[in-house]
Formats: sequence, structure tokens, C-alpha cells
Amino acid sequence: MDFTDKYTITEDDFPDEFHRVAFGAIYKIHELGADRITLENIADFLSSRPKSAATFKQNKGEEWLLKVAETCLPEAFDYYYGRLKKFSLLRAYDNYGVDVSDIYDADNILDTRKKQFQEDLLDNSTLEQIADKVENKIEGIRLKYVDDAFGQAIQAGEELAKQGISAEVINLRTIKPYDEQIIAESVAKTNRLVIAQEGPKVGGWAAEIGAMVTEKYFEYLAAPVERVTCLDIPVSFAPSLEDYYMLTPEDIVKACKKTVEF
Repeated sequence: MDFTDKYTITEDDFPDEFHRVAFGAIYKIHELGADRITLENIADFLSSRPKSAATFKQNKGEEWLLKVAETCLPEAFDYYYGRLKKFSLLRAYDNYGVDVSDIYDADNILDTRKKQFQEDLLDNSTLEQIADKVENKIEGIRLKYVDDAFGQAIQAGEELAKQGISAEVINLRTIKPYDEQIIAESVAKTNRLVIAQEGPKVGGWAAEIGAMVTEKYFEYLAAPVERVTCLDIPVSFAPSLEDYYMLTPEDIVKACKKTVEF
């Protein structure tokens, strides 16, 4: 351990109260400048914290620390520190109701093959990769149930890629305010703009985006701005007619190819 940002331990890293007390005491004593930490140091530190001291004593903390000291391997610290932070990350997602059992299922005790697979996955993944895996799952849910137009744009992008056309797909998230910079950067890079909007064309926000780009970034455009929207008719409650009303990935592909061929 050192005073750099390489190692950071917080109470959230220990779900068990006893471990929070034991490691918390060691960490705080280290922060206070101790080069060597003894059981006497820990006892003195906890003497002014009766509740923590009681937890430490109840769990035979001194005996437990002596056993740990006998079996620990300093050279393995980085490995176990990494696992500690990975489990903290998974617990944080779990506390917010996100199912992470596909990454690590703590309740699995019978399926040894699955357990070994998940252990290997955990050991061979970085914190960032684990977070990306969970975030991609959340993003997939959002695309399916919230950002339907964006999901269709993703499908259109995949189809265009199969046809040898590279498309940059942007999800603005908000339309007031909208991210003008990311739009401008994309137009400057691709020289084209196709806007997919789940709603009527007349009076839609796609017109605002198109007008803004035409007014401010016209010199980057190699083709007219295209808008892909729903039909300018009332929305029907009949599923078949609602499908007819909606824009489709095929509509977006057609508009993109039109700008490319302009």
C-alpha cells in the first residue's frame, strides 16, 4: 500500500461489518503514517471506538488477523485487490437492482462448470470491461423499450455496414438542449446528415436539427440533409396500422444511401 491513487479502499469494499472494522482500522492507521501495524496499534485505535471494538472482539479479530498474517502472500496483493474492487462494482450494480448473475452468480453452488467459467471471466476482465458489459446490457434494454428510433438507427447502421457503407449513429438523448458539438463533429467527418425521428415530419425536432446544420455547418455538407420520420397522419391504435405509421430501419437505410449517391 502507498499514498498514491493506485490503491483506494472504502467501506463499500467490505459487505461484512467485521471486515469493515478490521481493514478500516489497518487502513486508517496506515494513513496516519505507521510503517508497521501491530495488534497493539489496532487495539489502541479501536479503544476510542467502542462499537467497532466490540465487533472486532466478538469476531475474535486478533486471532483472525494472526492467521491471515501467517498465510498471506504480499506478492498476491494486486490480484486480490483487483478482485475486491470487481466484487464491489458488482455489488453496487446489484444494490441498484441490476442482475449481474451472468458475470458472477454468488448463489451458484452446484454448477461447478459455470462457477469456474465465471471465476476465469472475472480474473481475465478489467474493471472497465466488467462495467462495459453491464452498461451494454442496460443500454440494450433502453434501446428496446425506450429509444426505439435509436434502436432502428442501429439496425440501419448494421445493414449499411454489410453494404460497405460506414455510418456514424448518434443518440442525442435530449432534444432541448441538444448536443450541437457532437452533431457538428459528425457532419464535418461524414459530410452528410440523416435524422431519424419517431414522430410526424411537419413541426418535428428533426427540422430544427436540420436547419441548425444548414445554417451553421453548410460548408461541410456534400448532400442535402435527410429526415426520416413517421407519416403525417394520426396515430392509430390498431397494431397493424401503427406499424404502417412508424419509420423502419429500411427507411433509414434508403435515406442514407440517397445521401451517399447524391
